[in-house]
Amino acid sequence: MAMISYWGLGMPLGAGLGLGLGWGPQGMWAGLIVGLTAAALLMGARPGPAAAQPAARRGRPARRHPDLRLMKASAQGLSCMA
Repeated sequence: MAMISYWGLGMPLGAGLGLGLGWGPQGMWAGLIVGLTAAALLMGARPGPAAAQPAARRGRPARRHPDLRLMKASAQGLSCMA
C-alpha cells in the first residue's frame, strides 16, 4: 500500500505539479504530502485480523491492571495497608 501511494500517486503527482505545471520544488513536496496522506489513510482503514474480535474471544483473557484494588482504594482516599 505504501509503495502504491508513494510511487503510484505521490511521485507522478509531484512530477506533474513540479515539472509539468511549473510549481518547482513546492509541487514535488505537494505530491509527497498527498502520497503520505494516502498511505496513512489506506493503512489506517485496513483493520488487522485481530481487530475483528475482542481479546476474550481470541483465547486470551482481557487485560486488567494488577493493582486495580489499590487504584480503587486510593481514588476513594482509603488506605489498603491496614
